[in-house]
Amino acid sequence: MRAPTFKTIIFSISIAIVLILAMQVLWLSKISNIYDDVPQHEGPIQHEFNLWIIVAILLMGVLLSMIVMLLVFYRQHYREEAQKQFLDNFMHEFKTPLAVMGIAGTVLQSPGIEQQSIRLKKYASIVKEQSEQLENKVNRILEVALSERKQVVLAKEDIDVNAMISKAITFLQPLIDERAAVISFTPGPEPVRIYADGIYMLQVVINLLDNSLKYATRPEIKIEAGRTEKMCIITVTDNGIGIDKKYHKDIFRKFYRVPTGNVHNVKGFGLGLNFAKKVIDAHQGKIEVESMPGMGSKFSIHMPLI
Repeated sequence: MRAPTFKTIIFSISIAIVLILAMQVLWLSKISNIYDDVPQHEGPIQHEFNLWIIVAILLMGVLLSMIVMLLVFYRQHYREEAQKQFLDNFMHEFKTPLAVMGIAGTVLQSPGIEQQSIRLKKYASIVKEQSEQLENKVNRILEVALSERKQVVLAKEDIDVNAMISKAITFLQPLIDERAAVISFTPGPEPVRIYADGIYMLQVVINLLDNSLKYATRPEIKIEAGRTEKMCIITVTDNGIGIDKKYHKDIFRKFYRVPTGNVHNVKGFGLGLNFAKKVIDAHQGKIEVESMPGMGSKFSIHMPLI
């Protein structure tokens, strides 16, 4: 859905109509003034031009009312479509953690797993972590639904960025294995710490990694964490289908799904990047995207250091 483009067209048409009608009124007024200077045309002709002016003004009012009604109707229609898409994709947003748990469950049922204590412990831990992640997703969805009316509330703490990224990778490990994805994580040479909401920031990184896994046939993902004098910089680069530049701002809008390529084959709320931006903005940071169709994507998060 390209609501802003549609609104821009309607607005442009509205301005054009108003200008045309305004010019008509001015023209009629000018002609009327000319006839005011000619005494023999007073009477019926003057009355006729005055009538034309009144009709033009009324017509302008009617057209403006129709434009306003059209905009209200479209706004309501857009909201209904967004809600319909939200409900349609609701269950699919839980596909990743459920898929991870399913894969882990299959591994735990494989013959001889009880003899592999390290592997058993690893996948049992993944099931537990993903169940907690599902609970967090439900809470985050409710919070995002309220985000238009209230500011994101942060529970800040001292966070080791490298440890946070490693934890995000662990959460998604079964999915990474299933997709045969290649993950490269390069921690910075120095410890990187930020004062932020740990649960929110972890979910932001998970969302970015999950997108990179979804939108590539054979995912190759590079994660880097570094720092400047005042900022922590986290980058996630992939070899996915890429995003046309004209959609770079739209992808951060609530419910937005890029309407080209195979994107609609991957289900989701269209909330992941919107949520990420709201969280980063709440921390006085910024999130940026560099991407071209067929060339993959690079998302960069800039966060203030402690």
